[in-house]
Amino acid sequence: MRGVLTTLLVVLAVLATVPGLHTPLIQVLVGQVRLVRSPAEVLSMQPVLVFAYASRGGVVELEVTVYVEARVNVSLPTPPPPPMESTYRVRMAPVPWASGWYVTQIPGLPSRTWTFTYMLRRVGFTVTSKVVYKLVVEGSAVVSDSYIVKELEVTQRLPPLVYAFVYDALEDPEILNETLGLAPRGWALGEGRALRVVVVAFDESSEPDVGFEYRVGEGPWTAVTTSDNPLVADLKAFVEEVSNYIRSLESWIRLYRPDVEVPKPRLAIRVSEAIILPQTAGTYIMFRANARDADGNSATSPTGLYYVVREASDTRVLVIDPHVRLWVVQENLKALHSKAKASIDYELPSEVAEPLKHLWTLSEVIGNYGLVQFHHWELLGKYYNLYITWPGKEVIDVLGSFNPNILILSNLALGLESGGLWNWDLRDIKVNGRSLLEHIVSYIKQTHAGVIATHATLSDEVLWLSCESRVKLGARGHVGYDLSDVDIRYERSVAAVIGMPELALWEYVRDKVAEALCQLSKAYAVTQPQLAALLEATAVATGSIPLQVPYVPWDGRLRLTPEARDLGWDLPEEFEVEMPALLERYGFKAYTEVGWQLAMPRVIAYVGWDGALKARASVARLVGRVASLYENITSRVVRAPELGMYFDRSVERGLRSFYQGLSRASIRGVKLNISILVPELGKAVNLTVDIGREALANLLQRLPVRIVALSPDGLAGVVVHDKYWDPEGYRAVYFSFEVEASKGSTAEGLLVSAVEWVRKWQYRDVTELLGGLVRVPRESASRFREAVAEVPGDNVFEDGLLLNEEGGSEVELSAVPGRLHLVVAHPTTDSVSVEIVRGLAKVVNVTQVGGRVTHVAVLVEEAGTVVLSLRAGSDAALNPAYVNVKQEVTPTPTPAPVTVTVTVTTTATVVTTYTTTAVIPVTYTTTAYETLTRYETLTRPVTVVAERTVERTTAVTVTTPTTVYYRETEWGTVAGLSAALLVAGIIIGRLIARKR
Repeated sequence: MRGVLTTLLVVLAVLATVPGLHTPLIQVLVGQVRLVRSPAEVLSMQPVLVFAYASRGGVVELEVTVYVEARVNVSLPTPPPPPMESTYRVRMAPVPWASGWYVTQIPGLPSRTWTFTYMLRRVGFTVTSKVVYKLVVEGSAVVSDSYIVKELEVTQRLPPLVYAFVYDALEDPEILNETLGLAPRGWALGEGRALRVVVVAFDESSEPDVGFEYRVGEGPWTAVTTSDNPLVADLKAFVEEVSNYIRSLESWIRLYRPDVEVPKPRLAIRVSEAIILPQTAGTYIMFRANARDADGNSATSPTGLYYVVREASDTRVLVIDPHVRLWVVQENLKALHSKAKASIDYELPSEVAEPLKHLWTLSEVIGNYGLVQFHHWELLGKYYNLYITWPGKEVIDVLGSFNPNILILSNLALGLESGGLWNWDLRDIKVNGRSLLEHIVSYIKQTHAGVIATHATLSDEVLWLSCESRVKLGARGHVGYDLSDVDIRYERSVAAVIGMPELALWEYVRDKVAEALCQLSKAYAVTQPQLAALLEATAVATGSIPLQVPYVPWDGRLRLTPEARDLGWDLPEEFEVEMPALLERYGFKAYTEVGWQLAMPRVIAYVGWDGALKARASVARLVGRVASLYENITSRVVRAPELGMYFDRSVERGLRSFYQGLSRASIRGVKLNISILVPELGKAVNLTVDIGREALANLLQRLPVRIVALSPDGLAGVVVHDKYWDPEGYRAVYFSFEVEASKGSTAEGLLVSAVEWVRKWQYRDVTELLGGLVRVPRESASRFREAVAEVPGDNVFEDGLLLNEEGGSEVELSAVPGRLHLVVAHPTTDSVSVEIVRGLAKVVNVTQVGGRVTHVAVLVEEAGTVVLSLRAGSDAALNPAYVNVKQEVTPTPTPAPVTVTVTVTTTATVVTTYTTTAVIPVTYTTTAYETLTRYETLTRPVTVVAERTVERTTAVTVTTPTTVYYRETEWGTVAGLSAALLVAGIIIGRLIARKR
């Protein structure tokens, strides 16, 4: 009995999407319980659905007492059989989509009058039925109700409803919540295993015939024979008891009127089952049931879906993917509702009906959205064991039971602020006081599980309604909100998990620019209200510009990079990705996310921005569908044209403008001086952003991601990240496109290559932190230390710096004449350059030491402040570097000794000849006019009347290579000459005197 009622519950999951099957329902309310019957007026042979709400939960049962009685208006020779009273109790089944609600069914019962003539008397023979039912919670009856079956009959002849679900849902009702009963748990089944499927067909008057069929992949439909399910035996026993009583009535009345036939109660459902034969891994199965009633009306059930996987594989892949369930809803509930709505009038309690009506609305919204594509997970199921789940709290249970070693985040684009069905932001989903993303990251780091993320899992759209009001639409938590999310060590975002934590820095800068404009608006609110309004409008427009743009059309072409072979990705040099459903509906082969290039060097980023700009018109077509979805699910709080405009601005200039702002920023320590062009104002907004030491330290430890495949137009790529240096590390892959929506050998190769690469993570202790800040290979660290030791001078600066490509990171030094020696370790870029921003200095030498270590020599010509600007080569958007600066001071020159030989020639005329001894001072003079005197004792002859030349050679040692002028005076000769002249003068004087 319990199994049958659970089966009926599954049927209701279909019926409830169709309002108005029966006449209005009736309710009984007592305290915290409710008892609801549908229909309110029960006609002859009409089955009744009873819903109950019990907030306390526990064991909820329905006790049913049936009274069937026959009466005649005249006395007959034999009296009719006594009235029948039969009571049964059945446990009510919970309604999985409506918390606290339970349901069961009461079979249809007869109520009819026959008239005939017997022995000239008019005889009226009436069969009446009455039902009293009680709600029993934990053994205590809490509320009751009853109804009398009216004699009117159901005259409509409506087509049956049929529903097929996996048999395991009878024992495990949670499957209904997980897969709507249209697949086994995890939407997957191991190869070689048969699937048992229950088929329930419901009709208003007869037990319908059912059929069942399935197909493998895109192959033909194969019919399968069905058999009755034994679970209906208990319920049939009650029906048989009532039928036996009615047969006794019929036997009695036929004594007087042989042609009277009293209708017997019956369940207007058929419960059958079918078996889908075992299949090989690497395909998917779709199944459906068909039903036909006695009137020839037919119906087809919603189609079930599951993937056949290699369950024995030791590689277990957990796929967090909302699109599988959405695709099933889109394909099935919409078609079922459109058929049922035209022919059935049915009502449920609002608390039960609304969630199911929401499924219909969902199917309609998804259909209009037009971007929920079939995901070809069979390509991975061919090799690995898979489990597919919705992005919700249930992920925690699957992590514990399935123990995956690969996690795939499949296009988790939506993050609607109000939560619920449209919020796939793993940071918004709370489990045991922590976000689901925190749980996932902890699991990844503990088990070294690999991570694969696809397409718009990096989604950041937040719509600014005003400076005070914002609406979160995308999965912004996956990209990051502020500087605390720029963390490669303790990952807080999906961007950090896949090796691009700096994406949060751009988000932070964009918001800071918008907030600065808001502050300006407030400042002018009173004095210049028009300017204030313009500033606020500009702030709203700036804050609303997404920096991650999904669904950008692209031709599907990709080329392997040289690094791909080194990483083991065995794919053709050039290949194409094609999404069949997209091509058929929109004419585009594929689409990609644009915005991941913010973490790439400008040689890639600018090509991507140009490619997006060229595809601008096509972008509007697909992004318009996204904007329409946001408008629908926010009840028009968000307007599609406005949102589409912001996406267009991002493609036109927003991405390029913010990328340039950081790429050209002047960086001084933790402060980034940024200039962002704001077209609405016709000028740039200058902003200084203090990122703080913590964010800087995180960026300095980042090692670059690597690209294994890139489209020629720079729009699409495959990015890989290996955290090999951390004992709690892992590997990750990001596909900028929705690879799972593609099929064929190319998609299979990409998915398998990604799984094989991420599952082979190994810890390698080959790096270290220079200065406790910058992570570099150990070889580079050794070369750095050797280079520092080799250059002369004293340390004047040592720190980690963040280098960009078009701006510069500045270092201010107080220098004296001499040389500055910079030794720079730059692990993420092949080269660095140094410019003199201020001070009388020049770069005189740049030497690549090796291992991405560079020595730069700067000649300082004048004492004072010298400001150096370091810039990275085009290898990454932001590059960590560790810098050591030594100052070599130029000493006061000490000249080398120089020996100078001087030859002196002296000529004198001597009147007399004599010999004399004299002490002669010898004087010599340098060009510095230093006069040195030495005294020598000389003995030599002097002749007054004769001339002679005296030559003297003297060696002089000086400390500078200057010209030496040597001058020597012969004092002996001078004395002799003076004496001779004196004697001559005396003689001449006497001679003159005598003549007088």
